[in-house]
Amino acid sequence: MSTEIEVGMNGSRVRNLINSNFDTLESIDRFISVTEYGAVGDGETNDRIAIKNCIEAANGRTIYFPPGNYKITGGLTVITEDPVMIYGENAVLIGDSLSNGVGVLAIQSIVGSADLLLADAVSGDYLLTPTTPASFVTGDFILIKDDVILRSLNGNNIYNGELLQILSITDGQIRLHNPVLGNYSVSENIRISKVNRNPVIIYGLTIIGDTGSNKDIQGIQTINRNNVTIFNNIISKCGLGGINITGCLNGFIFNNKAFDCYKSGNGYGINVNASKNISVYSNNVTECRHCIVTGGSYPNYHVNIFSNILSSSTVVLPASNGAISTHYFDYFLTIRDNVIFGDGIFAVGRSCLISGNTIYATEPSQLGIGVYFHPQYKPSVVIENNHLVRLRDDIAGSNGIYLDVEKDNVTVDKIIIQNNTIDGFNQNITLSVSGLTGFKINNLVIKDNNFYCNAAINDFVSNDIEITTAVIEGNIFKSPFNFVVDSIGSLSFKNNRMVQSIAGKLLYLSAITHAIVSGNVFDSNTDDESVTIANITTLIFTDNIIKNNTGANAILLDTVTNLVNQGNSIDNCSNAISKVSITNDQSGTNFTY
Repeated sequence: MSTEIEVGMNGSRVRNLINSNFDTLESIDRFISVTEYGAVGDGETNDRIAIKNCIEAANGRTIYFPPGNYKITGGLTVITEDPVMIYGENAVLIGDSLSNGVGVLAIQSIVGSADLLLADAVSGDYLLTPTTPASFVTGDFILIKDDVILRSLNGNNIYNGELLQILSITDGQIRLHNPVLGNYSVSENIRISKVNRNPVIIYGLTIIGDTGSNKDIQGIQTINRNNVTIFNNIISKCGLGGINITGCLNGFIFNNKAFDCYKSGNGYGINVNASKNISVYSNNVTECRHCIVTGGSYPNYHVNIFSNILSSSTVVLPASNGAISTHYFDYFLTIRDNVIFGDGIFAVGRSCLISGNTIYATEPSQLGIGVYFHPQYKPSVVIENNHLVRLRDDIAGSNGIYLDVEKDNVTVDKIIIQNNTIDGFNQNITLSVSGLTGFKINNLVIKDNNFYCNAAINDFVSNDIEITTAVIEGNIFKSPFNFVVDSIGSLSFKNNRMVQSIAGKLLYLSAITHAIVSGNVFDSNTDDESVTIANITTLIFTDNIIKNNTGANAILLDTVTNLVNQGNSIDNCSNAISKVSITNDQSGTNFTY
């Protein structure tokens, strides 16, 4: 027998929330209560079996948790292919130390048997050729994988794979709704498997993991389920993680609160694993090693993390945790408009937009935004419109923006850093290659940023960096900028304002084929050289303002084959421009005051 609950104000609100995210849901007017299957909700009785039986019997009806405290001993995993919709009304689910990594509530489906493909599938393809096309129908969700191991770390392999949906099947070929994003080879045992497409919706629950010291437990899990919506839940004391979705095509995680999900180096608030088309937004996550993290046995595609309030800062956590930490092989990441307290964003991926975030350093040596590059793809990253500041005047973060290379022979297609404000970190922007070789950047843009940090030098310095095109324009620097790499094809350094606050050159440029340095203001207030430009094939140095330098040379131009030097204004400098080893000097008139 099922319980009918009239959909009143709360039900209408729930229906509107769900229907706004899933057009496929037909009705939530029919509810079935866990109490009908023996759940007591007194905080003492083990309600695990009663809740499991209710979910398995629901057959598409919404599972209703009335007000109460539902004890779940050993965690609860339900394997079902049916739609699952769970609604809690002041309902608390309580786990324990016997869960051994299982979720307090886990909904799982089984991946279907594998069907080999007869032809390679490359990025951009819409057509697949399975061995047995009759095994699939229009609308099926499928997982495509091969045996290529993208990365192996600590015994955990990351395979090549992604989730897709079938648009139609004609003449033995599958046509997809959207193209394949990875590259898959028949020589590597390429195959597809059918996965469940029925929705999972979980809302209104409070979940408390292990209240003891073990906390070896997760909160809400979905595994190999698609069309997942998890919202308006409160999760705490789940040491392995609060919310975990694994193997999901199309998911929404929003308006949840997760806290105190941490145990001995583990713990996250929200985890997205091996999934595609996922939005994580308007959540509040605190006291976790990582507030939001991505990972999995194959890459994530199109993950949007936005408008969350996150805090990775607490005295019990080690340094460098990262409120948001992403996967080595994530593709098309968007991280925007989040407010973060503590360590900020650790991003690794093939295409990443980091935009509009506000990050407060709450303890010394915390990182604002870190991006890490890996050689197995040609990544691109855009970092724009972020505001990175310290929470108090007596602390300073380590690096505002930190770019790091993980392996030899990495080629980055594009790095754009624009319209950011950084204040209260020891360094504004740093690129580190850590002794590695073969790092190449095709296009580098650093534009219209306010770099207010004044404690140390901003470094792009290495003999192992090759840059094809660099544009550095419209920035404010309050500390020196060293840009000395193995080679730069073309550099435009224009309309920057550099104000000296510590010892050292304001600007150091070297090893450039063609450089334009124009329209800048160099206000040194030091007896060091303001600007050194060396080892340049062609240098156009025009219309700059150089002032307040009492050293031997305000500007040193050293070893330049072709030089155009004119229209510069020199004010209050002991010795304006010094030139050494200039082959073809076409200097014009400069102005000294």
